[in-house]
Amino acid sequence: MKFTLLSFSGNRDTVLEKLFLHLAGSRAERNTIREYPLRIIGDLQGVLPWIDDEDHPEKIRQSLSLYRIYLNVFENSDRILIAGPPLYDQDELQLKYRGSEASLTNVEIIESCQDDEEWGLIAVVLEGWIVLFDEDLENGIVQSLTEEVMAARCPGREEYLDRMVPSMTTDRTLWIMAYILLESLPADTE
Repeated sequence: MKFTLLSFSGNRDTVLEKLFLHLAGSRAERNTIREYPLRIIGDLQGVLPWIDDEDHPEKIRQSLSLYRIYLNVFENSDRILIAGPPLYDQDELQLKYRGSEASLTNVEIIESCQDDEEWGLIAVVLEGWIVLFDEDLENGIVQSLTEEVMAARCPGREEYLDRMVPSMTTDRTLWIMAYILLESLPADTE
């Protein structure tokens, strides 16, 4: 897994809001692999999506683009760590901050991350969704932010969030996210 390390100046909340919306917005045009149309008919059409494309594993994982957003826990840092697919669309990301009270000063793709740097998970973002964690919530809350993006606020139990370190695999992260989301469902009162 690769990481993206962002440095910024200005209002941290503005930086995070724009970053979340950028990552959750439609990435179809940015991340597509060039393909050529081929007409498939009959029963074969239903089988093809399940065949692994070993020549292009990034194509399969593309549908699971999951970004974990971390901030340094102990300091008022001007850095954000993103665990997930590298942000190669840096120019497009920089444009999001033009004319705002915040700006990105550096975007760096790194190969590894030290888990001992005390990064704290603040959000998980995937296409169409921003999942935020709130220790004060008992049940999850969902709201629409834009026509394309929904936000879910979930209880942020420390025993789960502390395990989701930057070096954790996406598969393991999804497993823990499933537990967080299931536990945030309200109990049946009837």
